[in-house]
Amino acid sequence: MPLSKESFLQSNSGRRPRRQPGFTLIEVLLASAIALVLGLVVVATLIQSTKSLSQVEGRVEMVQSARLIANRLQQIVSAGVSIPEKETVLYPGVFPIAFNINERGQNVLADDPKTWPRYFVFRTTEDFLATDFDPNQIYALSTMDPGVRKNLLDGYRTDAQPIYDYIVWWEDGVILNVLPKENKVLALGRLKTYDPDGDGNYEFRDPSLTVYPAFNIFDELVVDAATSKPQVRILGRNVEDVSFLRQDNAVLQVSVLDTKTVQAQVGSQQKEFRLDSLLQMPAEVTN
Repeated sequence: MPLSKESFLQSNSGRRPRRQPGFTLIEVLLASAIALVLGLVVVATLIQSTKSLSQVEGRVEMVQSARLIANRLQQIVSAGVSIPEKETVLYPGVFPIAFNINERGQNVLADDPKTWPRYFVFRTTEDFLATDFDPNQIYALSTMDPGVRKNLLDGYRTDAQPIYDYIVWWEDGVILNVLPKENKVLALGRLKTYDPDGDGNYEFRDPSLTVYPAFNIFDELVVDAATSKPQVRILGRNVEDVSFLRQDNAVLQVSVLDTKTVQAQVGSQQKEFRLDSLLQMPAEVTN
C-alpha cells in the first residue's frame, strides 16, 4: 500500500544528510606541506649537482689547458736534433742549489715554481717563424734516407745548415712587458743573427755575451721591418703562469699554472691547477 505524504515525511525526517565527496582542509594543507618539502629537496639536489658539475668541468678545463701548453712546449723543444758541440738550451742554466736570481730579482728555489725563470732560450735547426714551416716534418730526420741524414748532420757540424736561437717566454704585462697589448700569454720569438768573423757563418748569439741573461735578452728579438715590432708566435693565451727550471743538459722542467672561477657551495671560488712536466731535450742523431 503506497505511503501517504505524511508517512513519507515522517520516515525520512530522522536520516542524516549524505556526505559530498572531496578533501577536508586539513588534508589539503598536509598534502601541500609534503609537496613543498619534496620540491625543496629536489631543488636543493639540483643546485648541489649543478655546483658539483661546475667544479668538475672547471677542473677538466684547467687540466686540458695546462696539458695543451706542456704538449706544445715539448713539440717546440724536440723540434730538431741535438746540434753537435753546441748546447741546446742556453738559458736558464742548471740550478743545483738556491740563491740563483731570476729576472724578477728573486732567489731561484728548486721546490718553488713561483721563483723559477719565466723564459728559456734554446737552439734549434727549425725556423718556426718561416711561412713554409711544417710542424709535421720536425721528426723526419730519424726516418729519412741515411745519405740525406748524413749530409744534414755534416751541415750542422760545419754551420752550413742554419741554426736558430729562440726564446719562449710567459708574458705577464708587468715584468716581461715585451708585448704591450698582450697579457698572460706564452710567446715564441727568434733572436737576432751575428756574423762576428765576416765569413757568412751566422751565430744566433753574440759570442761576446758569455752568459744569459747578461743583458736584456728581449732587445735581441728579430723585428718585423714593416711594423717595427718583434716577430712572435703566440703559443697559448689566458695562461696564469709558466715557469722553467733546468734539471740537467737533457731535461728542462716546466710548471704551468691555470686558474678558473667556478660555482662552489658558498658562492664563486677561484680554483687553480698546476701541472709540472719534464721537457726532454732531443738526443743526438748519429750517422
